[in-house]
Amino acid sequence: MFHPRKVKVQTNDSFTVEVLVEEVINLIGLSFQIPYDDPAVDLVIYEIYESETSFLAKQNATVLSIEENDEVNHVLKITLGRAAGDPVGVDGTGAIMNITFQFTGSSDTQINFQNCQMQGPEMQEITINEIVECILEVK
Repeated sequence: MFHPRKVKVQTNDSFTVEVLVEEVINLIGLSFQIPYDDPAVDLVIYEIYESETSFLAKQNATVLSIEENDEVNHVLKITLGRAAGDPVGVDGTGAIMNITFQFTGSSDTQINFQNCQMQGPEMQEITINEIVECILEVK
């Protein structure tokens, strides 16, 4: 999910949102895409949280990432995993990255996730109960 879930913007405003996982159990990896093909939204920069205090790095894990910013199709593709954590999976709620966008439009819109998957230690799929978009509301 995005945090905050709603951002009030004006044309040419830059804004930053965090990507969070919420109430997961035994998570070791996840992948998702964030399309930004709406003419009103441009990707500026993003940061994967990899420090020892980040959610995925809990219990001394190393965060592994595969990232692709497909500028032709306007899609940010992210795959993240944990290595060497004890226990292997992580439980709870926490931020995994932040993304800065620039709003170039003039009417309300939203940013969504696509192709979301989460895996546990045996590579079993973890059910995603809800995917929450970020609503951009013009001031």
